[in-house]
Amino acid sequence: MNAPAGKRAIRLVTFDLDDTLWGVDGVIARAEAKMWEWLRIRAANTPTPGRAAIAATQAAVVNADPAIAHDISRLRQVVVRTLLERAGVPRREAA
Repeated sequence: MNAPAGKRAIRLVTFDLDDTLWGVDGVIARAEAKMWEWLRIRAANTPTPGRAAIAATQAAVVNADPAIAHDISRLRQVVVRTLLERAGVPRREAA
């Protein structure tokens, strides 16, 4: 696509999908449920935390280390490890 002289062509449009175009809460809840189901099959003592327990643990982790809030993958790993350890999974196995 060629833009008229002196004009720039729009090459890319992006959207922040955090509820901008579609609600993510249901998708995240289903993904978390599948993850915990996968863990229960593979690890003894895997808890079945509800959304409230996950949210409370996430808040506690962010409160203890505010820098982690922007690293969603790392945050999720720490939250899962924390919940596993609270359920009695040995630290090394939880990691």
